[in-house]
Amino acid sequence: MLAAFNATTAAVVSAFPGRAYPVDVHAAFDGRRGLLLIDRRSAWPFEVHLTNAGHRAMAQAFADVIAAVEQIQEKVTEITTQISDLDKRIATTPAAQRPSVEENLRAQQNSLIQQQTAFKQKLDELQVEKALKSGGAQLVTESTVPETP
Repeated sequence: MLAAFNATTAAVVSAFPGRAYPVDVHAAFDGRRGLLLIDRRSAWPFEVHLTNAGHRAMAQAFADVIAAVEQIQEKVTEITTQISDLDKRIATTPAAQRPSVEENLRAQQNSLIQQQTAFKQKLDELQVEKALKSGGAQLVTESTVPETP
């Protein structure tokens, strides 16, 4: 069941590249208490709602992913600008000097393209990696049929 859920999540996330990212809320909650009302003494057994601390933990999990995506996208944009600037330098180099200048600048450009590719792959990983990750779901207690409504 978990594998099917993860596969569905991965499919949905990959259908919206650059616009949808899975957030590992389980990791934000794992091992922590007081994030769900069920953890409170007076909570009704079926009252599984977030506490204020739970809302903050979930919001932080989303904020962390958003910050990581924005940071990587900024780096990709910065590298794209550097690559474009190198193209302009090559184009404006006098013809007599162009072969030696172009060889040097193309080497720099290739290095930047490799960096850019690595950052783009990291963005893809943020989209799919956590959606495919298994685990995080475990049986706490078996459910029983209530005797009264």
